[in-house]
Amino acid sequence: IRTRRPRSDVVRLLVRFGVCLLLLMGIVGSPDRQGVAQTPGVLFGSSAGQRGNESPREAVERLEAAIGRQLAVVRVFKRWDAAFPTDYERWLRQSGHAIFLSAAAQRLDGSNIPWSSIANAQPGSALYEDIVSWADRIGAYGAPVFFAFDAEPETGPTSMGDPGDFVDAWRRIVSVFRDRGITNARFVMTLTAFTYGRTDARGAAAWYPGDDWVDAIGADGYNFFGCSPG
Repeated sequence: IRTRRPRSDVVRLLVRFGVCLLLLMGIVGSPDRQGVAQTPGVLFGSSAGQRGNESPREAVERLEAAIGRQLAVVRVFKRWDAAFPTDYERWLRQSGHAIFLSAAAQRLDGSNIPWSSIANAQPGSALYEDIVSWADRIGAYGAPVFFAFDAEPETGPTSMGDPGDFVDAWRRIVSVFRDRGITNARFVMTLTAFTYGRTDARGAAAWYPGDDWVDAIGADGYNFFGCSPG
C-alpha cells in the first residue's frame, strides 16, 4: 500500500476484525515524530468493549489481563463536539498506549454535519474553530495520535454528501492541522474492507484524499456474516 512516505519494509494496513475489533497497525517512522509513531513494524491494538458498569480504563485492563500483554494502540471513538482529552485518554498516554482516534462528523445531540460545511468552513466560523480546537487539543496532547476523520464515510447517510465532499473536508482538516504546526497526528483514512473491493464510482479510489493528505490507510473488516439477522 503506497502512502505519503512509502517504505518497502512496512505495510501500513489497519484491520479491524468483527466483534473483537482488533487492529494490526504497521507504522512508518519519520524524523518529525516521536515514540511509537517512529517505530517500524506491527502494533497490536484493540477497541476494548465495556461490560456492565466498567469504565473504559477497566475494560482495557480486563482485556490486557486476558491476553497477557499490554495493547500498543487503543481505538477511541469521539463525536465532533466531544471532550478531548478526558481522564481516560490521559491515562492511555501515561500508561504507554497510543490512541487511534476516530472523530465523527456528528454532534453529541445526534445531528450530522455535512462534509461540504466542513470543507467550506471559513476562519472565524464556528465549524472552523471546531477544527482548530481539535488540532490544538491533539497537539497539546503531546503523544502520537492516529487520527481518522469520519471513519467509514461510505456507510453514512447520503445527506452527508458525496465522496468529493468527503475528500474536500478531509483536506480542509489536514490543512488546518498543518497550519497550526501539529506534528504528532498521523492521518488514517479508514473505509470498510468491502469498499476496497468495489470497482464502481463509490469504490475506495473515490474516497481517497491523495498521497499528500494521508499517512496511512485502514480497512474495517467484519466477520459477523450469518451471525445476526440480515
